[in-house]
Amino acid sequence: MMASRLSRLLARLSVAVFLLALAAPQLGIPTVQAKDGSGLDRITWSGTIRVEMQGHRTSNSGTGRVSTETENTNQVTVYQLEGLPHSAGDQWSGSDVRMQVRYHEDAVGSEVSRNENDHSQGSEDGSGNTTGSVSLWIRGEGKLYRDKCRIEAGILSSTKNIPTAKTIHYWGVDEGKSYDFTNNSSPGRSALDARLDFPCEIGAHSLSGTQETEHYDDVIERVTWDLHQDGDPQTEVELIPPGEYAQWLPQADDNEKTIGNFIDVEIVAHTKGDPTLRPPKRVLKYTITLQDTSKEKGVDLNWPSQYANGGPTEDYDFKIDETNPWIKITDDKGQSAETKEEDLTDFWVTLNSYDWGGWTHLKVVAELSDHTTVVAHVQSHPDQEALAVPKDDNLNHIADAWEDCYDLASKDAAADDDNVPVGDGTNGDNVALYDEYRGFHIGKDNHHERLSPVYKDLFIVDYDQLGAGIYQKSTGVHVHLLTPQQTAISDQNAAAHQAANYVTVNGHYGRAYAIALRNTHIGTWGVGSTEPGVGVPAAIQVVQIDAAVIAFGYKDDAPAELQATIAHELGHATNVYHHGETEYNVGDVVCKNAVTHPDGSVTLTGDVTNHTCSGKLPMQGWVLNNGVPRLTGAKDNCWVVAGKGGEFSGNDQCPMRYDMANYYEDPNGLCRALKGGHGVLLSDYGQDHPGMGVFCSDKKGTGVNDPANPHNKAGDATLGRCAAQIRLK
Repeated sequence: MMASRLSRLLARLSVAVFLLALAAPQLGIPTVQAKDGSGLDRITWSGTIRVEMQGHRTSNSGTGRVSTETENTNQVTVYQLEGLPHSAGDQWSGSDVRMQVRYHEDAVGSEVSRNENDHSQGSEDGSGNTTGSVSLWIRGEGKLYRDKCRIEAGILSSTKNIPTAKTIHYWGVDEGKSYDFTNNSSPGRSALDARLDFPCEIGAHSLSGTQETEHYDDVIERVTWDLHQDGDPQTEVELIPPGEYAQWLPQADDNEKTIGNFIDVEIVAHTKGDPTLRPPKRVLKYTITLQDTSKEKGVDLNWPSQYANGGPTEDYDFKIDETNPWIKITDDKGQSAETKEEDLTDFWVTLNSYDWGGWTHLKVVAELSDHTTVVAHVQSHPDQEALAVPKDDNLNHIADAWEDCYDLASKDAAADDDNVPVGDGTNGDNVALYDEYRGFHIGKDNHHERLSPVYKDLFIVDYDQLGAGIYQKSTGVHVHLLTPQQTAISDQNAAAHQAANYVTVNGHYGRAYAIALRNTHIGTWGVGSTEPGVGVPAAIQVVQIDAAVIAFGYKDDAPAELQATIAHELGHATNVYHHGETEYNVGDVVCKNAVTHPDGSVTLTGDVTNHTCSGKLPMQGWVLNNGVPRLTGAKDNCWVVAGKGGEFSGNDQCPMRYDMANYYEDPNGLCRALKGGHGVLLSDYGQDHPGMGVFCSDKKGTGVNDPANPHNKAGDATLGRCAAQIRLK
């Protein structure tokens, strides 16, 4: 189950740190306080030590059981030294060093076999402050001294874990039984420690550098230190994002080679603690690197698709701008660069965006005249040694500015929590949170659109420009009209009406399917059909509308009827059934003739009219009866009767209700036919105005179906409650 998957990577991280500690050399350390006049006891050290563990693992297996899982973990501990005191000899130590700790983990997994279909996704996040210990040894002279500097940073018995919040959602089928539940817990996480030796100058006054170690194939440990003796002027380098940084979102053009938009980041070097002073040491050069840059397929979820513009590719979604006069690119991917001249203290780096959902981290390292290095930090955030682009404090690859527009239940990139409309209570639409943020190419004009993580989305391949009718207005589901080139549907699949038209072709979460909508002749009875029947979009092969038959049969009401019919069939394609199923056909009908007076009274004339089937109807479908279009059934049972509680019942403004029949059951009716060998009284149905309202919320008959009217046509619905049936996955 997912609980074990989530803990598996953390276990490897813990083992990696433990092994690192075991491998550290044990050194002979003087324990006597220096009182020899060297002055070491008056020297203190300040700065930061940053320990980061990153893990990413994707695994697939299958022999009878297909298992897929993806895990991402990022854990950071920053030790903030402020006046670390001298301990003995060449050692400085402190046991109350302030630490900042951050933890993020997310995982998605599935296991499928003959008897099981298990899925899970989870995340764990937390941050906080605690205290730990740091010891620092400086390289000295003579045979009794080490030839390297050393750092030991770790937790104490008094060090507190930081709080974390962990959520895991499980769903699937096990031994034929469905399950769906969520576990929440608060496990808490400990800080990371570090032990390392590194080259340094004898009696060094400042120390900086980075050491990276790979543990297993999927866990990277990175330790970065920037330390200095207090009282010595130090160089500080800051990454200064532009004023619009907090609101900036990445964009793309219509292909993966053209810049969508860009962001400028200022790099400033100065004396630490005083931005008005030049750095105390000359900067020889700056090394600029983009780290963890995304390589998403295409420019968004469906463009270019495999059938457009040669198909999508996977290239870096951010690149350093090569036209910048201050720098030169040092690789062929646009991921690294360095400055061209010495002694720069203020310049800009431009990052070009090529994807609507791209991300990267900008890191800058300055090499000083004494060949020591200083790692730049984000302005006002000395613990952040790389600038996240776009701004992404929770490390889920979604810009914080977009998340802040919504009140999200979960910020897990794989979450699918859309809950408007409520429908049958099933949240989501098969579009993950990150995919909604990254967006889609939509419509005949092929424009890009980011989606809402609150509203459920329905995609439609509108082959014949029918539009979606009143479906969006009637349901609250957001509708997006696509061209075939904006989906993964092929011409062969489209012709065969196969359900292969998924629209998330460039994504790596769930598949969201687009419904194929066509204007075509359906045959007898047909103004619309949904194949193979009522279901969710992934199960629908095609929705067909016969606009010509609607125009012939409904005359002046045809435009409204077309809109309502499209909404009706799309309702079936999103899990909504008819109000009932009691419609039936009868054969010959005998009606007493009558005259209706201006006051509404009726007088029988004494004669009758026979409405017969035998030999008079060449085919099923629409025919003219006294100049009025009439629906007919089979040759021997040619007249359609609206039964109580059936397709014609319920709220008469709901698009899911039928609106034209030949007759309806009426105990006061003037017509009579046989149903199952027994007589039934009928009245002429005629044609109602199409239902142009919202999907109904109850079974109650309204308007022509109001049970308070003794001549109501079909009464309350048997099923009704169409709004409460809507489901997109």
